[in-house]
Amino acid sequence: MSLGVKIAQAAQKESVLSRPFPQNAEAVVELPKGGEVRATAKIVDTDKFSKLASKITISTDKKTGGTVETKAEKFADKTTYLTEKLQFVETNVGGTAIVRSSPETMAGRGAPYFEAKVRESEITLERFQAKKGGGREKVPFCLTDDILVRVVDDAADVLTNKK
Repeated sequence: MSLGVKIAQAAQKESVLSRPFPQNAEAVVELPKGGEVRATAKIVDTDKFSKLASKITISTDKKTGGTVETKAEKFADKTTYLTEKLQFVETNVGGTAIVRSSPETMAGRGAPYFEAKVRESEITLERFQAKKGGGREKVPFCLTDDILVRVVDDAADVLTNKK
């Protein structure tokens, strides 16, 4: 069973148990050559077919090589099913690659946008919106169970250098 399927099932379980929001779903998959890949999703609301998430994190404890820029570009190339196309923006001084919604696929200036931070062994996906007067704030984003599975599996593949 894939990591994406496991995290979707964990999120469904949290929902069935009627725990208060936000709910934290977690899943782990062992890698064939040792190590593991872990996914966590912070869910702020749910219904039968979708989740309203504020953050998704996929990480591995195994060093797989490759630059964060290459991983960021691969993640952007794989996630074509999100509401906006992602593109590599920059690598900050801390060595984290930033991937954001491409302006040409966004609804306009001030529209919410996805941002993924790609590190050597971790990818986080969040959504932000510009605040009036400057700055930005986190906003939740809706994912169907199928899209949640795909984004988690694609991030895990990028981190573990799967094709």
